[in-house]
Amino acid sequence: MEEDPVFRSAISALRSVIRRHYGWSLSSELSGDPASCRLHDDSDRVQPALTALQIALTESLISRGVLPGWRWIAVHGARRLLRIAPGW
Repeated sequence: MEEDPVFRSAISALRSVIRRHYGWSLSSELSGDPASCRLHDDSDRVQPALTALQIALTESLISRGVLPGWRWIAVHGARRLLRIAPGW
């Protein structure tokens, strides 16, 4: 995650959206202490986190010239975030 600037930028943009609308830190969940991570047992956290990862991965692939016909997969799963953060 730290090595890919496009992926990192997408996660950074989504981090503020998740914090503002859900009240928890995406960064803490993705890179924090495994003992305090709640993604494994909290669907209210895991779904936005997975969606953020899908969006970031899609943006990273597109930046490398991979233009997937399957981009709609990430978009379909991200509809809630897309309504919150227009332009994604």
